[in-house]
Amino acid sequence: MRLLETAHGAESAELLPALNNVLRVAQIQRRDAEARALLERIIAIREKAEGVDSPELAGEWLRMSRLHTAAERFGEAEQTAVKALVILAAKRGPLHISLTGPLDALGALYREQKKFAEAEGVLRRALVIRERVLGPVSPELAPGLDTLGSVITKLERPAEAEAIYARSLALWELTLGQDHPMLAMSLDNLAMAKATQKKYGEAEPLYARALRIRERETGTNLNNLALIHEALQKDKDAEGLYKTAVTLLEGEPALEPLLERTLANYGDLLGRTKRPVLAARVESRAKALRKKNPERKAQ
Repeated sequence: MRLLETAHGAESAELLPALNNVLRVAQIQRRDAEARALLERIIAIREKAEGVDSPELAGEWLRMSRLHTAAERFGEAEQTAVKALVILAAKRGPLHISLTGPLDALGALYREQKKFAEAEGVLRRALVIRERVLGPVSPELAPGLDTLGSVITKLERPAEAEAIYARSLALWELTLGQDHPMLAMSLDNLAMAKATQKKYGEAEPLYARALRIRERETGTNLNNLALIHEALQKDKDAEGLYKTAVTLLEGEPALEPLLERTLANYGDLLGRTKRPVLAARVESRAKALRKKNPERKAQ
């Protein structure tokens, strides 16, 4: 850094790449005061080199807002996010996609402070921009819808939250399919909104579906961990994990392929550890499931 300062001057734009590298290290090491000081220097250099209304400078103000938010300096965080928003709106127009960054930051900041009405306003503005630029069925709308739904829930408007969460779930399903682990939270959100309105019959299957997704994910993780324990020659630990997985997965038809795979792995372990009677019993159960679902693969 000193060599660059000597060669180019302490306020030269040539220092920006090196300053950004040092800033990243400071952030990783949680040296927050140092990170803010470095970013202040970067901002001063950009202001001098590019002008106070540079779109690149807006990005630095947004980074500063996030640093302030992490340190719970909420007043400074709001001021710097607004600076970024004003610059981008003036330079790129009020509906440019780049505005969604500071709008999202303000939404998260207001939500953190329980300023839910303010959060709703900026999150809706971000949603309008994304819909206009990306289209109404873009999967990129889903995270913003989830955040907006959580704010509407806090404002005690469950029917509206339900509609938002339903739309978000549909977009997540479009992107991820019907059984992705990330769907569980969206299903919970929608079920909660319905239950708040006493729509218990509609909430129940959503909660049940979320539970099945989590059971599948947990069963897969247990199975994979058991295989690692086997590789480490920790057979007793592996057996305990297989037993837990079998108990979790039994009795749910949608999880039978995963149960079949778990039983097969468990049977292999029992055979290798010279317990042929128990191994045959477990392998027989796996074979029965394989015969019942010949075209379904374990997930």
